[in-house]
Amino acid sequence: MEIKTKMLFEDIKAYYFYHYGKKVLGYFIFLIFTVVATFFFRGYQKGDRFDVYMLLISIILGIIISSVFSSLYILYLLWYGKRLLKSNKLFRYEQTYIFDDEGIFNKSEIGEAKIKWKDFYKAAETKKAFIIYVSRYQAFIIPKREIKENQGIQYIRNLLKSSLNGNFK
Repeated sequence: MEIKTKMLFEDIKAYYFYHYGKKVLGYFIFLIFTVVATFFFRGYQKGDRFDVYMLLISIILGIIISSVFSSLYILYLLWYGKRLLKSNKLFRYEQTYIFDDEGIFNKSEIGEAKIKWKDFYKAAETKKAFIIYVSRYQAFIIPKREIKENQGIQYIRNLLKSSLNGNFK
């Protein structure tokens, strides 16, 4: 099966949210807990007894502070994704991926490579793409929008399942 694609910002964005979405949620929850604990237990240091008002203020401040820092982190990821798209020469050219039983053949104006299935680290499927890792930090992003038919998506899914020995989510 042959797929031709050119990387778009939406592809980079989907990749980052796949990787960092849980991390952002974790930071958000951690910051809420930290702020609530800091403000709430500060009242106990002063010798005050349990104060519902202080607890509510702590929760509201925790949500506000967590939202600000989580939003800044998301904006940073989006900025970095745009910068990556502009600076990476491979992303400027159309990529051709040919899937077969031996591996993936990747071709662009810069060059070409055949990577055998045994040389891939792992693969994952998201709503918008297949992410096929060459190493822990490098991957091919194959947008599903470029796969014209549902049978093609199923073909790639089955090929990844059978070729990567359980390293496909």
